[in-house]
Amino acid sequence: MSHPELLADAPPSAPGPNAPATHFFARQPILDRKRQVFGHEFLFRSGTENHFVGYTPAAAHQATLQMVDNSILYDFEWLAGGMAFLNCTRDFLTSNVVGVLPRKSTVLELPDDIDPTPQIVETCRDIHVAGYQLALSNFRPRAGMERLLPLADYIKIDFRISDAAARRETLRYISLKRSPARLIAEKVETQEEFDVAARDHFHFFQGFFFCEPVMLSRDQIPTNVLNHLALLAAVNKTAFDWWEIERLVRSDPALLYRLLRLVNSVGFATATQISSVHAALMILGEVKFRKLALLAVTTELSRNKPSELLFLALQRATFCELAAYSLHQDPSEQYLFGLISLFPALLGASVEQVVDMLPVSAPLKEAMLGKPNGISDALHTMLRYELDPTEDRDMWDSARTALKDEDVERWYHESMERAHQAAHAYTS
Repeated sequence: MSHPELLADAPPSAPGPNAPATHFFARQPILDRKRQVFGHEFLFRSGTENHFVGYTPAAAHQATLQMVDNSILYDFEWLAGGMAFLNCTRDFLTSNVVGVLPRKSTVLELPDDIDPTPQIVETCRDIHVAGYQLALSNFRPRAGMERLLPLADYIKIDFRISDAAARRETLRYISLKRSPARLIAEKVETQEEFDVAARDHFHFFQGFFFCEPVMLSRDQIPTNVLNHLALLAAVNKTAFDWWEIERLVRSDPALLYRLLRLVNSVGFATATQISSVHAALMILGEVKFRKLALLAVTTELSRNKPSELLFLALQRATFCELAAYSLHQDPSEQYLFGLISLFPALLGASVEQVVDMLPVSAPLKEAMLGKPNGISDALHTMLRYELDPTEDRDMWDSARTALKDEDVERWYHESMERAHQAAHAYTS
């Protein structure tokens, strides 16, 4: 796969005449207790306007086959960054298609309404023996499920559809059955829910809880972070002060090292080795150096944070930049907005505190605070693509745009691939 051209201007790429049919999917991170990526669940999407509305067994089976096709086309083993969780149906389990998936990295999720007939139990045993792992999705105790428990590597419990009492009952049932499965808390969206799941001895946590800032007071924010924000202010001035920028970068050895690593990485493809900030400024020019500085600052801020935060910041930035032309927005401003949308989580501060600290334009600050001014449309489109409309109908309806499904799908997958490559390259 090609390296990300994150410093280049990035107009939306147009599909060729022989482009494949649109393949919609999103992914959700699964983190361990240290907030590091264990894997991802890949979720079928039938478009930005309708997330698999109208369930039927035939449609569910077709969606599973489409996701298997996607796993080959888009290399889920690579995109997962660990284990790749895929939802499957009874018909899929009993078909001969399972064998096309990689054994070491695939986890097949059995639906919560599966009937544990002798045939299904025997099929799951054969799949397990073949080297695949199995997960029981949205698990709740019911008749016959004890036959599948010994074969399950993971048990997922949904925090949106279960209260504390129901979870205690389910955990007690799993313990009594002496299941060897590891527990995954699903749809964990807040720090409080993460803490509850951790206390209940869950092993893994699925959801976007890590995007919620762990709050620090203003005087707890490290001095070098304030230096990073000063650099952001310098590179966002209309007139570049080259000497000020060089002074700020040179005053922070870690940032200087990160910036020189980035500018000499294969993604930026400079003809000669660059060994100074001044040389980087001269060779790259203002536009590319501005983006380079943003990347360096974001990468530094993400140190000692969940690795998924850096990935998500890079994906948001790239998606917003790709969508900018269609939404009549400035691509550079959109890239910046995508990155800083996760600064609250990176800095451990509220959105209001971050807006107060950030040296950006008034319209960008207003967009950060949730005021509708067009700047946040691209980001809301991306979030909407990942969202289940049954969970937050207001967000689903309010984020509607005139963008075409096939464009959103292409930008989402392109930004995901670029971000995955970049996050790996810039942190290795």
